[in-house]
Amino acid sequence: MEWKQGSTLYIQIHTAGESRDTPAYPCMLKAADDSFLYVDVLHDPQTGEQYMLQPEEQLQVLFDSEDGTRYRFDSRSAGYNEMLRLTPIVKPIDQQIVQTEASEYLRVRSEIEVAIRKGEQRSTVITTYISAGGMTVTNVRDIELTIGDQLECWLLIHMKNGSIEHIPLEAALIGEQSGEGGEKQYSMQYSEISDSDRQKLIRYCFERQFDFRSL
Repeated sequence: MEWKQGSTLYIQIHTAGESRDTPAYPCMLKAADDSFLYVDVLHDPQTGEQYMLQPEEQLQVLFDSEDGTRYRFDSRSAGYNEMLRLTPIVKPIDQQIVQTEASEYLRVRSEIEVAIRKGEQRSTVITTYISAGGMTVTNVRDIELTIGDQLECWLLIHMKNGSIEHIPLEAALIGEQSGEGGEKQYSMQYSEISDSDRQKLIRYCFERQFDFRSL
């Protein structure tokens, strides 16, 4: 495995007695050697507060390859190194790195307008859940959808820093179910999305996760 300096890692801290569904803190990979990956200080995306990893803390680390594939591995912290001003975490061997499924991307509740097109049919729908691998939408009008359809989609997402991102993608319709009030909801999995746009969705979902935890 080739580790690229400057790439983003997402670190979950596992505390005894807690579930593995814990917040993931983004950080930057600064260096690597035969034994360790060296990361900068973790920051809460919402508050900006720093978190210093303590020695022997158990971690799950997620990262995305250049083609957008998500991977994860278990690690542990060696504690903050004052001289380097970095935190070393145990470097995995290749066999310990596991590719995740699209469903393993962080999924958050969010209402986003999405323009969709199937051939000459167009509609504007609303997401109920979204991740960097897919979304669930409702409020479908003026378009006939069937499982297996390939759809062109355009999303408009509002980031925490105030910027607005336009994300074009293609998605496959993979499921249909009844939501609250009996209205149909449709599940989609992205089939074509650029690496940079997937990273925007990953960041958006992590920001939304921290918003919910602060309520």
